[in-house]
Amino acid sequence: MRYIYLVLLFFALLFDKLNIFFFMLLGAFIHECGHIAACMMCRTYPKIKLSVFGIRLYNYPVKRLQKFFVLLCGPSVNFLLIIVSFIKLNNHFTIDCYIFMCVNIVIFIFNLLPFEFMDGGQIIAVFSDNVRLKIILEIFSFIIIIFAITYISADLLHTSIAFLLFIIYYFINKNSLYL
Repeated sequence: MRYIYLVLLFFALLFDKLNIFFFMLLGAFIHECGHIAACMMCRTYPKIKLSVFGIRLYNYPVKRLQKFFVLLCGPSVNFLLIIVSFIKLNNHFTIDCYIFMCVNIVIFIFNLLPFEFMDGGQIIAVFSDNVRLKIILEIFSFIIIIFAITYISADLLHTSIAFLLFIIYYFINKNSLYL
């Protein structure tokens, strides 16, 4: 069971004709490298945990502004990759560069959603302990995700499956993946 993730990763990369999965892994890896670099600038060395849901860093700085800086650096790196990809696309269009830019847009937006286990939710937690605000923002994020999935897929079955998978992902991660 321990190596099932590696087998799934191998087959996902093997059959990924447009390199979307590869670019998702690359974007997520660079995103986490942004967090690690920010931690090191704050003279904190994070512990890294790998799981099927991604890479998690532990042992963040304790001071509020440093933690905010570390949390913001991951999405900032994705934003820089979007800008670089956009500039490169204007000079010379390639499908790989376009897919890389789109994947980084998704990673950037998804990480800034205010779910507790995402960067956006943890940024809110740095500055506010208001539980009602967090619940309202999570409900708002669910609504955004429902509309986004509905917009992407006009098929009700695919929309329902995608939303169900996100709900499962959310509840698995809600209490187990915090900084």
